[in-house]
Amino acid sequence: MLLAQFTCAGRAACGFVLITQFTCAGCAACGFTLITQFTCAGRAACAFVLLAQFTCAGCAACAFALA
Repeated sequence: MLLAQFTCAGRAACGFVLITQFTCAGCAACGFTLITQFTCAGRAACAFVLLAQFTCAGCAACAFALA
């Protein structure tokens, strides 16, 4: 599952390669868990505010709100 771009709180868009696990809210077919922190390539850990849309395997696009 590739995530091309992601907006970090107080930072410009970061380019991400892969998210291995993530749990969709109201979507059981996905094996993902909500992330509050993520390490950007060539950057320090970012606190993410929002993942607008994400295509999960076995389900349609899910809307995420990360705290």
